[in-house]
Amino acid sequence: MNKGFTLVELLAVLFILSVITILTVPNVIETNKKTRQTEQKEFETTIENAAEIYVETHQNNEEILNLKNPPHQAICISTKKLVDLGLISGYLRNPKDGKTLNDVRRSVSVTNVTESGNSEVRYTYKQGENCQ
Repeated sequence: MNKGFTLVELLAVLFILSVITILTVPNVIETNKKTRQTEQKEFETTIENAAEIYVETHQNNEEILNLKNPPHQAICISTKKLVDLGLISGYLRNPKDGKTLNDVRRSVSVTNVTESGNSEVRYTYKQGENCQ
C-alpha cells in the first residue's frame, strides 16, 4: 500500500488555496491603501498642529498680527522654520515619498477665513510648495 496524496487531492488543495488567495488579496490591497492614506493625513495634521503652535506662541510677531487683524493676510510657514524651532522633528518621514523634513522643505499655508461673521484660522500643509 502506497502512502501519500493522490493527484486529485493535491489539485483540490491547490484549488482551495487559489480561491482563498483570490478572495483575500483585494482586501489586503485595499487595507494597505487606506493605511497609507491615514498615515499621510496624520503626517499632515502633525505639521499643521506644529504651525498652529507656532502661531499661538508668536502672537506679537508682525506677520501673525497681520494674519489675525483685518485686512487678514495669509502667511506661509516653512517646515524648516518649524524644525529649527523644535516644534517638529526633522526626521519626521513623509509616508507618500519617504523623505524626511530634513531632506525636503515643505510649508504650511495659514489663512484667516471669515464665514457668517465668524473668523477662523485654517492651516493647510503644502506638499509641493515651499516658503522663502
